[in-house]
Amino acid sequence: MKSRLIAELLNTSPAQVDDSAFITLDVDWAPDFVLEKVITLVEDAGVRATWFITHETPLLERLRNNALFEVGIHPNFNLLLNGQVSPLGLSDFRQVIDYFCDLVPEAVSMRSHSLVQAPMIFSHCLKRGIKIDSSSFVPASSNPLELHLMSDFSGMKRAPFFWGDYAAISTKEANKPERLLSRAALKIFNFHPIHLYFNSNTLAVYEHSKTLPKEERVYHPLINSGFGVRNHFDSLVNELVNRTDNAD
Repeated sequence: MKSRLIAELLNTSPAQVDDSAFITLDVDWAPDFVLEKVITLVEDAGVRATWFITHETPLLERLRNNALFEVGIHPNFNLLLNGQVSPLGLSDFRQVIDYFCDLVPEAVSMRSHSLVQAPMIFSHCLKRGIKIDSSSFVPASSNPLELHLMSDFSGMKRAPFFWGDYAAISTKEANKPERLLSRAALKIFNFHPIHLYFNSNTLAVYEHSKTLPKEERVYHPLINSGFGVRNHFDSLVNELVNRTDNAD
């Protein structure tokens, strides 16, 4: 079984989709020391991965230069929904989209922060070259339906994801990779660098970290040594490797 990039869905047959997993990561403004460690983790795993970008960082070039990676956009409309202007001075949803598309002009995929969706958002994203959206979450734990790439009436291709680290953060038994990867059709996984770094098994540590200085000496003691998101990631990668080896 192969890992694939979200952009590859534009040219992937149904049979190839059945035999694929799509690993995605929402960067969510992770500090560079967090992002760097997680990039190394994913590089060492040797899997293809789509990174949805939230901000300028020198590490963008490292992501761009890895042939196994794709960079997409992760626009944040939350401040606008709250009637606020962003720190970047963005006061209109089009300005938000333009900022992210200018930051990552090669992007063809997106996932909105907090999964915000609207036809007018998709319409402007399409004008800026975004072709696939993955802002819909249909949890595998509660929905046995097969998920497929769909065409929105706006013209946007829609690729729902079925597993998110924040939803499965403390569950050891549910949604085991061997069961998830046995499902037909789309299998998109959503991780966050901050949860991989902390090996989160609760959202409490992540929420606490928001109040702390973004420094490695402060974050490192908060890393969970028990079962957590990192174990979910390692299990997924191991299962992908096993299925690839067995297919050869």
